[in-house]
Amino acid sequence: MSDPQLSIGDSPLRVVQLTAENFMRLSGVDISPDPDEPVVRITGANGAGKSSVINAIWAALGGKDVAPDKAVRLGETEAEIMLDLGRLVVRRKFTAKGSYLTVCPKDANGAVGSKLSSPQAVLDQLLGQFTLDPVEFSRLPAKEQRDVLLALCGLGADLDALEVEQQAAYQARADANRETKRLEGSLTAYGDLPEKTPEPVDVSALTEQRRQFEEQREEHRAARDGYEDAQRDLTMVSEFAERAEEIGKAERVSSNARIAETEQEVARLQAWLEELQQAGVKVDETAADLAGRWAQKLEASEQSMAEAKATYEAMDCPSTDALDEQLTSAAERNTDIAVLREQIFGRDRVAAELTQARSEAKRFDRELKDIEARKTALVRGAKLPVAGLGFEPDGVTFDDGSGALPLGQINDAERLRISMAVAMAGRPAVQVLRVDDGEKLDDASFALMRKEAANHGFQVWITQVDTSGELGIVIEDGAVVAVNPEAPSED
Repeated sequence: MSDPQLSIGDSPLRVVQLTAENFMRLSGVDISPDPDEPVVRITGANGAGKSSVINAIWAALGGKDVAPDKAVRLGETEAEIMLDLGRLVVRRKFTAKGSYLTVCPKDANGAVGSKLSSPQAVLDQLLGQFTLDPVEFSRLPAKEQRDVLLALCGLGADLDALEVEQQAAYQARADANRETKRLEGSLTAYGDLPEKTPEPVDVSALTEQRRQFEEQREEHRAARDGYEDAQRDLTMVSEFAERAEEIGKAERVSSNARIAETEQEVARLQAWLEELQQAGVKVDETAADLAGRWAQKLEASEQSMAEAKATYEAMDCPSTDALDEQLTSAAERNTDIAVLREQIFGRDRVAAELTQARSEAKRFDRELKDIEARKTALVRGAKLPVAGLGFEPDGVTFDDGSGALPLGQINDAERLRISMAVAMAGRPAVQVLRVDDGEKLDDASFALMRKEAANHGFQVWITQVDTSGELGIVIEDGAVVAVNPEAPSED
């Protein structure tokens, strides 16, 4: 203990006496519970002041953090609570200016000693971290139950960190699985492709052969053109030879005609006749010479044409049709191979990505198993108030050996037993619990709560709406009007 004046031993503290004046709805109460009865039942009608009795205990112990904003009864100026815990007396006064606390120890004879310094720190230490309503705990939302239990076990931060890590791993695995399915679909879309790309057709040899064929065909075309030129030359020479003969004949006819005319003028033109006769001889010679020369040319042209024809006919002119078909077929095949190469490359890339995605999904599987193992080890290492309790991200589970179920799905009696265990788990020095709205408990649940409190040495203060006046400590208009002992337990 932080205060050397305080020594309460190992025995728990419970309420021996409670007095309260002008606190909330209370005008004045003085309650001394049966020390052998674990349950202190406060009954009365709605608005009678039942909750004010329980609130007085917690306001005295917890101070301003738990005290109501309007602690003083309407029309009064101050309120005071005295709480006798057996070896400790707590007094708290409320005024308009605030609250005032004194805590005094009691010796073995019951004599009250001097005030302790730092009284609220002493009470906080005695109360521990948790003093809660077990029934209220059983009714909390699952997430809040989880938070309370984690805090009780000191696991909150560690388990929350693991669950953040787990959620991230779940999301990452889901992403990897989605990517795996997408890639599997993409891979299936490629169909049945060969493992490797076929080798493309080498068209260089075909291209070279076609070039040689083209050279031969060019030579053949040149020879054919030479032959055709020779044919044209022969035709031209023949025409010129015929023309030369016709010219010679024409000149001869002209000369004979002139001779005939001149003979008529023999006397007058004898000299001219002789001259013309000599000219006619020359014309004959010239025509004969012209015809001879063109005959020679004709013969030469005929020989040239024959040689060109022989050369042309002797040459081979290979067809490129077959080669062109082969080249076209090779080009088409190489185009198909190029497309296939791109498909195989795409398939292999998708297959590699699929392998990576599957590997990632398996890695996150392993990571999730590791996280779950660490969570299990963390929970197993914790001091949980009830065997079989566990955690899930949004709540608390309980496994009675037949499988874990959310706390909200187990039967009422089991849930209350667990809630009582949670409420008592902190084992505070002040072993007092509160239960509001006790009328919501059936007889079996009340008996169970009473039994659990007795087994663990706790005192439970419970409010219950009842107007019979025959049950528990009866409150009317903020005062005690009757005290009815609890019926003995059937156990």
